[in-house]
Amino acid sequence: MNIHRKRRRGSNAIEFALTLPLFLLLLSAVMDFSWYFFTTWRLSASLREGARIGSVTPNADDPVSTAEDEAEDRGVGYGLVWTTVPVGVVVDNPPQRRMELSGTVEVTKLIGLVPMPTVATSTVVIRLEDQTVAITSTSTN
Repeated sequence: MNIHRKRRRGSNAIEFALTLPLFLLLLSAVMDFSWYFFTTWRLSASLREGARIGSVTPNADDPVSTAEDEAEDRGVGYGLVWTTVPVGVVVDNPPQRRMELSGTVEVTKLIGLVPMPTVATSTVVIRLEDQTVAITSTSTN
């Protein structure tokens, strides 16, 4: 038994040396992709909050600007670096008026051994609460 044990003495170190780079590559990939998904979650959360605030803002107070400002402030609070600040548009006519809010942020790599996207983009669509339209009267004389 001692003869067999002596022949396999260095095999554990060799196996460890062969598998360590693969393990580190896998570990760095998991960390980088987790960071990417966490960044996209923060982006989506800031856009959702901005859209939620904008959706309950009356038309007279410009819900799109309110949503854009709130989303940008929330993103800065989450530590995001905006590539393009949130942009909102109102689409359709009452009673289906809705706001689309989009934004793009930079994604920094934690380790950088694995190719990753450098930006994350998200779009949030929400129905506006105030569905009224300004009625203009025209007189015919």
